Amino acid sequence: MDDIQKAAKNRFEQSLKNAGHHFHVDGGGNTVTPLWLYSISPTEGIRVISQVSIEGYRACTNPKTRPRQVGVSPVDALTSCISSFDRLSSNEERFREIPTLHQLLLEYACHTKTWEIMPPLNQVSGLHFLICDWVAPRNTRIFKPMLVGSPDVLDENDLAEQVGRLVSMHTQRYPHEHPILA
Repeated sequence: MDDIQKAAKNRFEQSLKNAGHHFHVDGGGNTVTPLWLYSISPTEGIRVISQVSIEGYRACTNPKTRPRQVGVSPVDALTSCISSFDRLSSNEERFREIPTLHQLLLEYACHTKTWEIMPPLNQVSGLHFLICDWVAPRNTRIFKPMLVGSPDVLDENDLAEQVGRLVSMHTQRYPHEHPILA
């Protein structure tokens, strides 16, 4: 691990400690699946952890019913939402935006290759779909999805390790797309 990766890992661990964690249960908790979505960044920390409803999961498993905003790609819609979310100054403002962020995370997730290789939920005790993002030097937002199997919500150490792995794997191939550390 080089100095940039160490600094990114340290900054991320600190942001996890400082973050007000936002949890969202889609469908009010009555119809949830063992699938969790995470919006996470090496510079912003955890934005939201949400549990997917059975309705949301079913919609995403059928290519004909997958959620998608007309005229906007899932990555563009999520980029816009995250950029706005990160500019919000209070937890109260962020809390109001969580359902929108959750919906766009799910929309993005079900259009990825990572979603295509995901095992059926009846074959696992729990899946965690991490959507890690950061802004690279050319002001480009990089998105890296990852699946982690576990029956429990991932803790801060697990998340820091997974984000570190994602950033490291990506920057080994694309060193010019490292996270900008403010």
